[in-house]
Amino acid sequence: VAVQNVHVRRGLLMLVAEVLEVLGGSVEYLDAARRRLVDEVNKPPRGR
Repeated sequence: VAVQNVHVRRGLLMLVAEVLEVLGGSVEYLDAARRRLVDEVNKPPRGR
């Protein structure tokens, strides 16, 4: 993410769509962890 020409009020960045640019990319290990979690949640219930 790139931030340009952002206003600061009381020490906080005022983030609005006009000042943000998504540069792209992904983090492989986070995506793999998300897929494992989704697979685990979608498993049928076990037990009694």
